Amino acid sequence: MLQSLAAKAVAHNVLLKRISSVIELTEPERNLIKTYAVKCESRPKGTLIAEEGDSSRRSCFLVSGWALRQTFLADGRRQIFGFILPGDPLEPFSCLGEVVPGGIVAVTSVDLVDASRGTGVQDPAYSHELDRFYFLVAREHLRFTRNQLLRLGCHNAYQRVAHFLLELHDRLSMVGMVTDGAFAFPLTQEMLADALGLSVVHVSRTMKQLREADLVHIKDGHLQLRHRRRLCALSEYVSAIN
Repeated sequence: MLQSLAAKAVAHNVLLKRISSVIELTEPERNLIKTYAVKCESRPKGTLIAEEGDSSRRSCFLVSGWALRQTFLADGRRQIFGFILPGDPLEPFSCLGEVVPGGIVAVTSVDLVDASRGTGVQDPAYSHELDRFYFLVAREHLRFTRNQLLRLGCHNAYQRVAHFLLELHDRLSMVGMVTDGAFAFPLTQEMLADALGLSVVHVSRTMKQLREADLVHIKDGHLQLRHRRRLCALSEYVSAIN
């Protein structure tokens, strides 16, 4: 379905900011990116975007909304491997030839664009830059994987949540979706629990402690980080952005 001009502009800007966050683009390359935002595929909240093992989404980017990557055990328990934010490719390790290692589900309504379905313009220089972008994104996501291992292996609940929220803040900052430390926060306590290896009760208690310590503020679906230095110190978080 063709999107409104406003939606196209948002998709273009998000994709441009995300790619520009890791590589320097020429003006022709910037113009070419715009061609990939002409058509968006929209999916409603709760939709299964890709099944585990699906290889058809290697070139897709999420340009609005949030998604998560998950798998289930035989007893019904869910493990969330990570969250896909605006500007992210659905498969960050596509340059390694990997297929989706877990099912991808829309946390909110989402819009997707497929970089393999442009206007037919062939530009070898741009293709090279896009390949380099995928490589650098894969390197970024290896760092996110390291962060997750650190959270699950060494942190207490308070540190896990603080560290995770700081990472979300930095990732959303790359695409200009943070204002005064605040950003959209559509995650439920159940999602946080399944991503951080905690019970829902433990997540609820920890979020309450962070609010009472005036380190986070949540209102109307938005979360604001306060006293960032204190949060970084208590969780030993190292930012990857300037």
